[in-house]
Amino acid sequence: MAKLAANVYSEALFSLALEENRVAELHEELKVLCALVSGNPEFYEFLVTPKISKEEKRTFADSVLGGKFSQEIVNLTKVLIDKKRASDLLDIAKEFDRTVLSHRGMIAAVAYSAVPLSQSEMESLKAKVTALTGKEISLENILDPSVIGGIRLKVGDRVIDGSLKRRQEDLQVNLAQLIV
Repeated sequence: MAKLAANVYSEALFSLALEENRVAELHEELKVLCALVSGNPEFYEFLVTPKISKEEKRTFADSVLGGKFSQEIVNLTKVLIDKKRASDLLDIAKEFDRTVLSHRGMIAAVAYSAVPLSQSEMESLKAKVTALTGKEISLENILDPSVIGGIRLKVGDRVIDGSLKRRQEDLQVNLAQLIV
């Protein structure tokens, strides 16, 4: 249900942004708002807690976000507060990001690795994935020590797992099948 709600709010914001020719601006503002919410657990808790009235939250949104964010982003926040959907803000931003990338003919990809990828490795990976998908790639590198080595790549909804952890798991399964 949350995914559906995120889609609905994301599409509404995207339609508005497209209509007003402000896709890039609202995309950037939404990223900044999500960084603010993610970086401040107290702020997130304030938005989602039922102990604080909607009116207090709306006033807070106006005073804290107003002037720093466009009226569209402030209004989105207030609608989410009114509909008790503030907890969906990060999911809405992810959907909005996907929609914007798709509109630009791009696709999001995330490379999980144990160590940071160099610029040349990132460019090489982008080129390979672009050749595979036929679309330009927005590539992000996320550090994940559990990968051990290699890369786990998520392109859209597809996952390509070339990590040592996965190879180790496959080897364990194969060995378990051999030993009867």
